[in-house]
Amino acid sequence: MMNSKWLGPKLHNRVKENPNLKLKNIIDRAQTKWGINVGPSKAYRARGIAIDMVDGSFREQYTRICDY
Repeated sequence: MMNSKWLGPKLHNRVKENPNLKLKNIIDRAQTKWGINVGPSKAYRARGIAIDMVDGSFREQYTRICDY
């Protein structure tokens, strides 16, 4: 069963190329590549995980504020 934690890393390169990746593109890609229907909420969560992988999470950045 595919979940957003599995799908997020798969979208890492796409989000790196295009940070404004649309949910529709994620849904279509999952359907064509893996043959799995993905809902908008799962695509949204997966995109958030992929963005965190590219940019780092805000919590991690906030803890490093004293280093600057």
